[in-house]
Amino acid sequence: MNQRIKLPIKFIAVLFTVVIFIMIALGYQVLSSHQDLESIQSRTFRLQHHSEQLTYLNEVLTMSARMAAETSDLYWERRYFKHVELLDDILRETALLSGEIYQEWADQTALANAKRVQIETQVFSLISEGKAPEAQVLLNNEDYEIYKQNYAAAMRALQHDLETKIASDINKHERSVYIAGIQIIISIPFLILIWIRIVSLLKQYRQVTEDSQQKLLEEYDYSRMLFDTSPIGLALTDMQGKLVDSNPAYHNIIGYTQDEIEKLSYWDITPK
Repeated sequence: MNQRIKLPIKFIAVLFTVVIFIMIALGYQVLSSHQDLESIQSRTFRLQHHSEQLTYLNEVLTMSARMAAETSDLYWERRYFKHVELLDDILRETALLSGEIYQEWADQTALANAKRVQIETQVFSLISEGKAPEAQVLLNNEDYEIYKQNYAAAMRALQHDLETKIASDINKHERSVYIAGIQIIISIPFLILIWIRIVSLLKQYRQVTEDSQQKLLEEYDYSRMLFDTSPIGLALTDMQGKLVDSNPAYHNIIGYTQDEIEKLSYWDITPK
């Protein structure tokens, strides 16, 4: 009987472990996919912001150099070099965020930017020497326009590749989340079946226990009936010899009632 009762408990423990494992695995997969998607979206937002900033700074630097050449105002020089530092910072962070994609365009971008900045720096040197007309000629030089166009083309190509890569990453992780959702939907009926099985086993275990208890009670009642109706005097004692139970036939033999017997020991009643 004990073996039959223990086996369902072990099986229930196994089923419960399977349920917990599946829930943890699915939860981890969904959480991981969600975190990856959030990370990609955050990186996408920053790259888009940097792309806009790079385009803006490109125009700011060009405008600052041209305004300085036309007005000889040092304000434009200060504004220029302030934004050059900002441009360098954004380019470095863009390289970190975009990884190998940026490396494909790094040489072209760096070369075009360096040549352009070199010319614009030379422009400010000419302005400081009072040679604003020569500075304007330098800014209208065909080479300067080529470097600007090369830089702009490299940035557009970089932006296009980044958008393509980001879209691919987002689609990939969206598929992962979608697959995880399908797995959850598929797993739910399976988990429900497991829980139904667990509940069924618990009910069976409870029923077996109740049936066993009922059988024991019936056996006790039957044994008690035989004990009480036996024509032979029967008595039960504890380890110290104290009478704990006796049947009516025993009472008739010794001439004591049950209440009186409970106050005496077997040796007090038994003839010497």
